[in-house]
Amino acid sequence: MVSHARVTTSTSSFPKYDSANEPKRDPSPSFDTVMSDEHAQTVVVRDPDNTIVGWDGSDDPDNPKNWPNRKKWMITVSLGILTWVVTFARSIFSIETRPAAKEFGVSVEVMTLGTSLFVLGFAFGPLIFGPLSEVYGRKYPLFVGYFVFAIFQIPVATAQNVQTVLVCRFLSGLFGSSPLSVVGGALVGLWPPVELGIALIIFAGANFIGPVAGPIMGGLHHSDLAALFGPIAFIIVPETLESTLLSRKAHSVRLSTRDWAIHAVAEETAVDIYETMGRILVQPLAMLVLEPVIIFVTLYMSFGYGLMYLCFEAYPTRLTRIIETKGSLPPEQRLLRMMVGGAH
Repeated sequence: MVSHARVTTSTSSFPKYDSANEPKRDPSPSFDTVMSDEHAQTVVVRDPDNTIVGWDGSDDPDNPKNWPNRKKWMITVSLGILTWVVTFARSIFSIETRPAAKEFGVSVEVMTLGTSLFVLGFAFGPLIFGPLSEVYGRKYPLFVGYFVFAIFQIPVATAQNVQTVLVCRFLSGLFGSSPLSVVGGALVGLWPPVELGIALIIFAGANFIGPVAGPIMGGLHHSDLAALFGPIAFIIVPETLESTLLSRKAHSVRLSTRDWAIHAVAEETAVDIYETMGRILVQPLAMLVLEPVIIFVTLYMSFGYGLMYLCFEAYPTRLTRIIETKGSLPPEQRLLRMMVGGAH
């Protein structure tokens, strides 16, 4: 932490010396002299042994954990909505599988790749955005991935062939995984341990409600959620990674004091993004192969995940056949029956 003591005196109060006998000033970087608007001399004194920047006490207002609760809840809800949007897009394609297969002249099995490849992109995306968020902060990897995800919705909607749809669905999932990779870490930097559990409930709820809501809401209404909410969230959500914030603070102090020895702890070690990504790629695979508990938990979660998306594809197909042969029901009645069945 950098501590400053400012002493301001009039220039006329300093004793005058002959130029030949003028005492030499200590060239130590612990002193910095500037002139104020009132032509007063300001001497900034700093401990030369203390060059590491940290928070100014436990109540530093720049620390994300000390921000007002209203601001933190706005950020948390915004991050939850970002997560909900990308998981919503993950399953909404399932209701268009049969119409799209008919339009492009391919089988339904081929068209289900639109959902499968999106989920496959979710599997690879965190391997990219996780390391990036640890090196460059939470905000920019999160929103770069989110905005690219939103852009790839355009060719999916306007595609003239099935190849374009499938490739863009995979890329949408790849970049759309950024909220799943970054939001958890952003919340950890924002909340103290006691309130963190509630914030993580919002994140987990958005992660599970999104896929379920996709097939239901997709059949009732289509809206540009990604394009609408992305710019709003970009304004609301600030950076929350402590190392990034302290590095910015150290940079500001260096410029104001002209003392280039001042730095944050994160700046003491050069970060190699390729080495970081390589480590994050290798360690999970090693744990997956060598840890029996992780192997069985992964198999169980994979089965549950696959079963859930199998239902997303199977039920719209089955309901479509029933409606075609036995008449149609208004969407509201179908939604009501699904809610009653789910509650049961």
